[in-house]
Amino acid sequence: LVKIEGAGMELKDYQTVNFKGQDLILDLMSSGVHYIVTARETDEKETIKLPDGTTQSVVTGRKIPDGFKGMDHNVKTEIRMFRNEDGTVCAWIEKDRTHVHDDYVTIEDPTLVDWQLLIKQQENQNSFSRMI
Repeated sequence: LVKIEGAGMELKDYQTVNFKGQDLILDLMSSGVHYIVTARETDEKETIKLPDGTTQSVVTGRKIPDGFKGMDHNVKTEIRMFRNEDGTVCAWIEKDRTHVHDDYVTIEDPTLVDWQLLIKQQENQNSFSRMI
C-alpha cells in the first residue's frame, strides 16, 4: 500500500515529508526521551560521469538506511540487524555514542537490556532535575 500510495508523490511532496521526518527526529533528540527509529536498508548508489558525457547511477556495494535524509547522523546509536548463517539474530554496531558497546563490533542476540543501566542513570538524573 505504501508503495502504491507513494508512487504518485511529486518531488515537493517528498521534500515536505523528508523535512517533517528530520524535524521529528531532532525534536526527539532534544526532548531527552529514549526512542527507536527503524528503517529498511538500500544499496548506496554513486553517480558517475561516463566518457560520452552522460551520467549513470552505480551501486557501491555498501548498504545505507533508507529513511529520512541525514537520519543516521542524528542518532546516538546505529545498529544494523541481521541473521548469521546459523540463523542467530546479530547486530552490527555501526556507532554507539552511549559507549555501551564499541563501534564496529558484532554482537549476538542483541537486547535493550544492554542499555538498561544507562536508561536508569538518566532516569535518576531527570527525576533529580525535576525536584530542583
